Amino acid sequence: MKSGNPYCVCKGTRVVTSAGEFKNIEDLCRHEGIVGYQNNQIAVENIEYMFPPVFKECVQIETTKG
Repeated sequence: MKSGNPYCVCKGTRVVTSAGEFKNIEDLCRHEGIVGYQNNQIAVENIEYMFPPVFKECVQIETTKG
């Protein structure tokens, strides 16, 4: 069993499925696959596991330069 989630992607993040469709990450299904980037090349990958969504606190940072 996998524990923890070393990768975080915010709800609403757009990804590309292996069929070339753009989808929000939360609407993605395992069977759709995903397009990524590996070894300086575009790679179409199967999705082996999807971590269940979790709530993580977000903070907004405002700099003096806006």
